[in-house]
Amino acid sequence: MGRLTRLGAYMVVLIVSVPMLVLLVEAPASAASLIQYVTKTSALNSTSPKQLSMTCPAGYVAISGGARITGGSAQVTISKMRPHSAIQPGHMSFEAREDADGYQSNWKFSATAICYYKPAGFTYIERASQSTSGMVTAGRCEDQQVLGTGYITGGAVLKGMYELEGRKLLAFGPAHSPGSPTELNVTTVSVCADEQLPGIRMVHVSSPINTSVQKYVSASCPAGTTLSGVMGRLGGSTTNVVVDSFDVDGNGVRVGGQTEGLATDISWNVTATAVCTTA
Repeated sequence: MGRLTRLGAYMVVLIVSVPMLVLLVEAPASAASLIQYVTKTSALNSTSPKQLSMTCPAGYVAISGGARITGGSAQVTISKMRPHSAIQPGHMSFEAREDADGYQSNWKFSATAICYYKPAGFTYIERASQSTSGMVTAGRCEDQQVLGTGYITGGAVLKGMYELEGRKLLAFGPAHSPGSPTELNVTTVSVCADEQLPGIRMVHVSSPINTSVQKYVSASCPAGTTLSGVMGRLGGSTTNVVVDSFDVDGNGVRVGGQTEGLATDISWNVTATAVCTTA
């Protein structure tokens, strides 16, 4: 089960090992339905990792998604946002986990899959990477269009997902808790199809660069468009900043995080990017 919302025109699989709090809301049947959203929320407890799995409606495929951690105090990260077809093409898996030295308090996370009515030539391309720079380019779609991206980390910490000069880039950094791996092992997922979603535009909103311990910004799609992807990135000094919100927020996105240990000597900012379509 999951919350299913039909918004004007627009999309993660793993076995769920914790109890679910699930909501189901459906828009009127007359609403256009090229894009739909499926949302789940984990239980509030100290279990780690927490995994969420959801399935798009029949005929739809997962093209993107977002997640949000509540109560993690910069000690819990979003370790997986993976659209895939392990069972069938409409699946997406999310995972959040505590850092290597653990976290004793209760926390939860929610996740949303963005689903698109299956386009021609649809396929997922996964590519394993090791990076010393922290920058990973999502696998190319050869002569096809990239509709969305996802990832699975092997201990790396997400710092951003964004587009630069037509390339989909994912930025990661090492975790700094004792026992954390030093190599940045990441598997990227590219969602490919013969044609791009129509009328794509991006809306960017950035916070000021300062030493605030927490920053969250939202970007909304304009009237006549529908959210089709979640992007964003950290800027400034990001080494000790953890992203805990990379999420769908109504017809827009909410991106942000906080400094490790609530450090007040780090100058940083965050940018949220809503990917919008006229489909």
